[in-house]
Amino acid sequence: MREEKERALLERARSARLDDPEAARPFHFARGRRIKRILVTEAQHRALLAGEIVVVGLKGAHLLLPSALAIELKEERPDTFVHRVTDDVAEADADDSAHAVPDDLVW
Repeated sequence: MREEKERALLERARSARLDDPEAARPFHFARGRRIKRILVTEAQHRALLAGEIVVVGLKGAHLLLPSALAIELKEERPDTFVHRVTDDVAEADADDSAHAVPDDLVW
């Protein structure tokens, strides 16, 4: 039963993928210690930056999926790779606050 549920979820992810044959803009993201690349359209790039869509790693491929579906996948399969741009921005902001520039050095 669990295998059937997982298979159905994976099939749903594959059918919901937001691939576009016109995608030409490279979008780079970190996966572990490696930098990966996926091609996106301008609209997909804006949606990635807004957190509306995410990059999900499934069965050796990286797919663009709606954020809501990625959350479901992550709940069902906690080891699923999900790259959300808004997480990167939050981490960068946290890192920046740890290295605040003193006011007298800011022009």
